[in-house]
Amino acid sequence: MTAKGRKSWVLSENEKALVSRAVEAATARAETLAAERFTAADIVIGYALRLAETIGLAKDFGPNVAAYWQRLQARDGFKRAVAAEEKAGEQQKVARHS
Repeated sequence: MTAKGRKSWVLSENEKALVSRAVEAATARAETLAAERFTAADIVIGYALRLAETIGLAKDFGPNVAAYWQRLQARDGFKRAVAAEEKAGEQQKVARHS
């Protein structure tokens, strides 16, 4: 809990490890995370993986998560979303510079 009594949304190291193990196990069994098809679960975890990659944590992905992340990035919808994000960033003058 935070000082104001609200739960912090920052994961502890133990919580991160638990999530990582769960995603690693799930992606060992299937191409997607739930319902044997692409769902909101894949979008949520995909966004988290993108953020992790952005801050240099992709090196810590297990082999199943790394392969899953590659599959997500290969999706047409992912590519369109990234292109839209980059265009919006340029228009707003907040574009990422690699």
